[in-house]
Amino acid sequence: RYDRRVYSSDTVPCATDGKKPVPLVLTLWARRLSVKLGGELLFDQAPLRTIPDRTRIGLVTWGAAPRIEQAELRAPAKTR
Repeated sequence: RYDRRVYSSDTVPCATDGKKPVPLVLTLWARRLSVKLGGELLFDQAPLRTIPDRTRIGLVTWGAAPRIEQAELRAPAKTR
C-alpha cells in the first residue's frame, strides 16, 4: 500500500537559493489534501483515503540528505 503512486503533480518550478528553507504546507480538511511547496500549489483538495485501523500521520522524505528543519501540526479549532 505504500509502494504505489496514488497522486502526482506536474513539475512545478520552485525558486530557492539553497540557503533558506522552503516551506512545505499540507492542509487536510474534510478528507481532502492540499499541498503547497514554497507558495506553489502542487495538489488542490485531492481526496485522501484513510488506511484502515490507522490513526497516525506519516512523513516520508526523499533524496540523500533531506533537510527538514521544522515540523508543525495544528488542528482546527472546534466550532459550535
